[in-house]
Amino acid sequence: MTPALLAPSRPRVAPPEDATRREFITGVGAAALAAAFLAACGGEDEAPSPTPDSMIDFTYEDITTRVPRNPKRVVVMEGRGDLDFALSVGYPVIAAGTWTPDEVGPPFVGRLDDAELLPAMYPEADYETLVRLQPDLIVQRANAFRGDFYGNERLAEIAPVLSVECNRADWRTDLEAQARLLDRDQAVAEQLATYDAAVAAAKEEVGGILAGHTVALITISPESALVWTSDFATEVAHDLGMELPFRNSGQEETNSYLELSAEHWDQLDGIDLIFAQGLEDSRDGLGSIGTWTRLPAVAAGRVVNFPGELNNGMALTATTLVDVLAEGARLLA
Repeated sequence: MTPALLAPSRPRVAPPEDATRREFITGVGAAALAAAFLAACGGEDEAPSPTPDSMIDFTYEDITTRVPRNPKRVVVMEGRGDLDFALSVGYPVIAAGTWTPDEVGPPFVGRLDDAELLPAMYPEADYETLVRLQPDLIVQRANAFRGDFYGNERLAEIAPVLSVECNRADWRTDLEAQARLLDRDQAVAEQLATYDAAVAAAKEEVGGILAGHTVALITISPESALVWTSDFATEVAHDLGMELPFRNSGQEETNSYLELSAEHWDQLDGIDLIFAQGLEDSRDGLGSIGTWTRLPAVAAGRVVNFPGELNNGMALTATTLVDVLAEGARLLA
């Protein structure tokens, strides 16, 4: 499991990275799914089936699928990195899962005003709702495909499924390469230009403040800390010019953190600014742990709550994260 999937400080638990299909997919019976199909297909607004010449063969690493070139009704399963990808490439999203109940995350505010927000699809996907929506494309994260979080075969019976890499350290390469395969380079170029402009503006404002200071991004609980070494958020922080002593951009995603038990938190003594996911839920317990309260960053009040909904994504989330990191950097002034 990577830090990108640990539960945020809100009451939603993300699916584990290494889930197996039968462990997490309960689904609905075949008869119920068939009935839902019949009900949907009988409506006047049935989505047209794409013709062969309007399809794209998509292969990225171990993901191979065939999807519409210009989908009209896109449904996104989780509502974080997969939603970021769908919006970054310009897909018309009609419905999306939500990381926080009844609202979209900060990167997507104002971008889904006409879309239906779906309740948590995990650990049991609502196939009847998916059929009712009549999507011509379903988007999910690649690790959801590998772990079969939502039932790959059943999703494919409803619409073509695009499983995308969207939360790794090299997120920019993933975004550009996958967009190119989908003939959507231009939309992504525009989003990345916005990100680059946000980074440049933030560096101009806080670059001098950051000089000579060290930063760490962690997930915290009263029992242990996961120090992030190679993931989406560490790379955005690096782009911003933050000195991250624990960063290792060459690590594989499965080794993207260093786990420290509470008695070893003194390894964070040299860190001047800490961004901590899970901080709000852990404050009461942390107050009695000496290895935490004695940390220079803690004693100086330079620990910032890291919003869990920003710990994986693409261009839109990265742009929002720049503002969060820059705001925290001001504590060093």
